[in-house]
Amino acid sequence: MFILPTYMKKAVHKDKIRDLKVLNRLKAFATLSSDHTIKIWDQESFQMLNDFQLEEMSELVCMAFDEVGGLLAVGSKNYTSLYDIRSNALVQNITIPDGRVRSLNFYGNYIGIGGGGGYLSFYDLQKKGYAKLNSKQDIFYYMSGKGWKESDTQGAHAIFTHSFNPDGSMLFVAGGPLNSSSLGCYSAIWSKPLV
Repeated sequence: MFILPTYMKKAVHKDKIRDLKVLNRLKAFATLSSDHTIKIWDQESFQMLNDFQLEEMSELVCMAFDEVGGLLAVGSKNYTSLYDIRSNALVQNITIPDGRVRSLNFYGNYIGIGGGGGYLSFYDLQKKGYAKLNSKQDIFYYMSGKGWKESDTQGAHAIFTHSFNPDGSMLFVAGGPLNSSSLGCYSAIWSKPLV
């Protein structure tokens, strides 16, 4: 069975759309494009409400919104950039441990950063540094597990998505090979990820 869309409109981005997020509090949604823009759209009228021009970054692939704190995070090959959504101003660039940000999520005062090398780190926005994830050792990231890979696929599974359950006690993580021509997958549920 094929269902026709209820509404269609040509996007005004000049390149491919890399991510889409729903902004419930604003009754809007946002699109991130390889043309270095983020556009915020009204959910009902589909009219553009805001347009962010981002600095030049290679491999723009993901974004996350903290609607309460008014922050927008954008992931690229080299770092995670934080913007104030009220002023469209760059607040901070966060260097990442393994390069190639592939997933972002806000969790209270933290931003989770999933990387192309299989790392998942939590950056503490108040302390302006990565959260220590083990009280006995200096461990600042988790690593994706073995998962399944085609026999000739090399490297760790990239973390393409991660999300906490409502009370923050468990974290779903999923990914696969960074190279799109390789086959493989990884998924896990981690308990008590933040100490």
